[in-house]
Amino acid sequence: MIYKAGLPYLHWQNPYQMRVLGIHSLAWSALTLVATLNSSSVGYMYRARTWEFIHLSGRLDNFEHMVEHDG
Repeated sequence: MIYKAGLPYLHWQNPYQMRVLGIHSLAWSALTLVATLNSSSVGYMYRARTWEFIHLSGRLDNFEHMVEHDG
């Protein structure tokens, strides 16, 4: 709403004419970088937990056969 209203808040330009994914505004660039970092961390956690689940579900018990649990 601030951009639509034309208020001068959050209308800073990126220093040195930099662009972040084609974005000129400093506020939107910061928000985009934070969102990208968040997305990357969620993706990493998803992959790590998926690997852990696959590893734990496929391990052998002391009797050398697959462990099956009734859930």
